Amino acid sequence: MNPAFEVVPGIAGISRRDWQDVAPPDDPLWTWDCFAAMEAGGVGPDGFEYLVWRDERGATAILPAFWFRALPLHTAMEQPWRGRVEAIRRWLPGFLSIGTYFCGHPLGCGRVLRRAGVDAPSGSEVLAAVFRRARERRLAYPIFKDFSAAEIPVLFPQPGAHGFFAVDSLPEAVLSLAPGDFEDYLAKCKLKARRNIRSNLRKFAAAGLRLERLSQFGALAPRLHELYEEVFARAPVQFDHLTPRFFAEVAASPGLDPQVLACFAGDRLVGFLLCLFAGRGGVCLRVGFAAEEIERRSRLYFVVHYEAIRLALERGCHELNFCQVSYPAKLEMGCVLMGRTHLATHTNALLRPVIRRFMPGLMSHPPAAGEIVS
Repeated sequence: MNPAFEVVPGIAGISRRDWQDVAPPDDPLWTWDCFAAMEAGGVGPDGFEYLVWRDERGATAILPAFWFRALPLHTAMEQPWRGRVEAIRRWLPGFLSIGTYFCGHPLGCGRVLRRAGVDAPSGSEVLAAVFRRARERRLAYPIFKDFSAAEIPVLFPQPGAHGFFAVDSLPEAVLSLAPGDFEDYLAKCKLKARRNIRSNLRKFAAAGLRLERLSQFGALAPRLHELYEEVFARAPVQFDHLTPRFFAEVAASPGLDPQVLACFAGDRLVGFLLCLFAGRGGVCLRVGFAAEEIERRSRLYFVVHYEAIRLALERGCHELNFCQVSYPAKLEMGCVLMGRTHLATHTNALLRPVIRRFMPGLMSHPPAAGEIVS
């Protein structure tokens, strides 16, 4: 029997039990609480909804979706394209804004959540539902965002359905962790990396800064956002844009098990790394620091990530996701790059050849040859 299908307008319409039955237990970005924080706190989209398939026991599959009525496409571009488009948008504010219906996760790797051991919807059923919802919302571009190589064949048993085509996205940097402490981790690093790590730790100690782990940080949410904005302004890609409310929602959500690794100069917060944990997994979600000269002198960026590794090891994590960009530093710390792909199309079949011709050149982020492992 085919599972029943419905569209749920918000995460509150899905029970925690249904979500836990299909969600991965070791990925904090895919917890019910993370989606609740994104909905309440604002991460950019105009709205969220969830495509849900159910049987008599509950949910068999869930695909989160979110949309932008007028997504500024240049926010997903790297330089020099973004600068050129920004110059044009000063005169034509709506230039290169597109209506998009995204499937997946605004802040992480995309996937269709499925309950093990049941007949979940086929890839063609999922594609048909997505295409239909994009048309019903009058959004021209259905896009599966940041999907992994393992997910794509399940969704697309027959490549090219509905004219979908692949666009290289930024890979995620993921660190696998073996049992042990930070010294055990260092012993497994390459000699050059080990020397650099010890040197960075000495420079941080000499800078006179203080590093703290904070599980209660609601009062600091406005300052965290200020520091995040300083880094965001220089980010190579600016797709998602977090708000002060998002930081406050995360701080108030015990289900996310959040930790802020906070760096202080005296009583003033000058840098942080926001980490989330679930099961045996962790994610270094976003970083912020006050000024480039402080970061350079103290090696703050590196040191907060080292502290995240210490924390993950103490918690018995098997994996720590360092997310996207800043790859040289993350590769030196032992991360591997996991490939991610956007799958996009246009609801108007006549326009698909044009979109297929130009969109990959605007949005593609191919990594250096040989760096991606999956």
